[in-house]
Amino acid sequence: GIYDNIITRNENHSGYGAGIYCYDSKPEIRRNRIMCNRNRDGHGAGIYCYNSDPDIEQNIIHNNRSSGGGSAIHLLESKQARIMHNLIYDNKSASAVLLYHQGTDGDFQIVSNTICGNQGDAVKYFGGTCYFQNNIIVQNHGYGIFTLDGTAQLAYNDVWANIKGKDTTDYYGLSGEMIKNNGNISRDPCFGKP
Repeated sequence: GIYDNIITRNENHSGYGAGIYCYDSKPEIRRNRIMCNRNRDGHGAGIYCYNSDPDIEQNIIHNNRSSGGGSAIHLLESKQARIMHNLIYDNKSASAVLLYHQGTDGDFQIVSNTICGNQGDAVKYFGGTCYFQNNIIVQNHGYGIFTLDGTAQLAYNDVWANIKGKDTTDYYGLSGEMIKNNGNISRDPCFGKP
């Protein structure tokens, strides 16, 4: 596992990953501070996993930048992933968290995270089922949750004030009934000043 590290100021100029790169593995990535990493020509500046099933828990992931998507976390061809109890903020790219799996058998759990103030979409995913529970996804500069190809189960999330262009848009590609059920809200979480 990758535990209790400060991973900062790494750069990649050709491909994927900058801070952490995982290939064909089941990594446990816990209690790290992953910040100020940069991928100039690809995806996944903070964490990039290919064909891997990671547990990403209790990390602070901020101020990472990638030219593609997934500035904080990019998972490509993961079949299972747990993204839990992370603080993900101020990352810069088309999306902070990008999950991509070909087919419908992917299983992604996104639970009890705070994802705020990122430059692009908060979470963008393609393929499989994504479970969102107890997350605060607010004030990102793209969509809150975006999918073109995938299903979702949502419960007890606060998705609020995410902006795409000049329109406030929290969801893309999900039905209104799915969002209204199971305790989901769209309200200011009233963060305190740090």
